[in-house]
Order: sequence, then C-alpha cells, then structure tokens
Amino acid sequence: MQYGTCVSACQRRCSSLSVPQHCGGHCEEGCVCPQGSFYNHRTHTCVHRSECPCSFLGADYEPGDVILTSAGVQ
Repeated sequence: MQYGTCVSACQRRCSSLSVPQHCGGHCEEGCVCPQGSFYNHRTHTCVHRSECPCSFLGADYEPGDVILTSAGVQ
C-alpha cells in the first residue's frame, strides 16, 4: 500500500466492484493501493482486478468459482 496525505476517501476495494461506493470528492490521510490494483479485504493485500473475489448474495467467491443459482450456472 502507498501512504498519502490526501488520498481519496473512496478507495479502490474489491468489494466496491460488486457494490458501487457512493462517496464525495474529499480526501483524507491514509494508505491506498497503487493505481490499477484493488484492496482485497480477505487477504489484506492489493491485488489486480482479476484476482478480486466476487460478492454474490452476501457470500464471496474466488475467481474461477462456479456457483449454481435458480437461473442456472453463474
């Protein structure tokens, strides 16, 4: 992660790929993942978008996982 004195309060997180964040344009002091990567809350690391888990109906699934739904395979 990278430290900054004015980083976006709307940080790039894997979870925000499934549930979009709504936040203002203000900044705060803290750490963020480098450009092009997302914070994975399960591994506590910055990862490429393709390595982010997918959240579906409250459960997290790893890339490549196959789940069965009433609509078929997802």
